[in-house]
Amino acid sequence: MPWVKLDDRFWSNQKVRRSGEAIATWVLCLCWSADNLTDGKIPEAELGFVCSGVPDRAAHVERLIQSGLMVRDGSILTIPDYLEFNPSAASVAETREKDRLRKRRQREGQGRNPDGTFRAESHRDTERTHGRSPAVPDPTRPDPNAGGIESLLTATDTPTCPQALTDKLGTLGDKIRNGTQP
Repeated sequence: MPWVKLDDRFWSNQKVRRSGEAIATWVLCLCWSADNLTDGKIPEAELGFVCSGVPDRAAHVERLIQSGLMVRDGSILTIPDYLEFNPSAASVAETREKDRLRKRRQREGQGRNPDGTFRAESHRDTERTHGRSPAVPDPTRPDPNAGGIESLLTATDTPTCPQALTDKLGTLGDKIRNGTQP
C-alpha cells in the first residue's frame, strides 16, 4: 500500500488555508485515492463512503473546488497536484511486481547451495543449539544427566538413616577440601 505524501509546509498553503474545515474531506479523498490507486480521481458516487463521518460533505466539496484543491469533471472529482507529490498507479503496480519477483527469488533460494541443490543443514543450525545440549558442557550449569547427591553413593552405601547420609557427606567434604577427586 502506498503512502500519501503531504508537504511539511502543507498547513501554510493558501489553498489549504482558504478551505477551512473542508480540508478534512480533502485528506480523506487523498487517502482513498492512494488506497485505490486512482491517481487523484474520486467518483462523486464514492463520497458517501469516503467521507461517511463528514456531515456536510457536499458543501466541503464545493469549498475545495472554489479554493482550487479539487476540480470537477462531470461526476469525477480530481485532486490536481496528486501526481506531483504521490506515485502513480502504474509506478505502484511496477514496484509491487518487482518486489513480488524479488521475494519469490529469495524464497526459492533459501536452503539451497549455489548449484541449486538443497543444503542438509543451515548455518544457523550449526551455531545454535535450538534446545539441544551444546557439544561442550557449560561449567556454570548443572549437568541434568549427572545424578545428584545419590550418584555419589554406591548401592552398598545407601543410607538407612540420616546419620549415615551425614557421615557420607562429611567424607565427601573432606575430599573436596583436600583437593582429591570425590
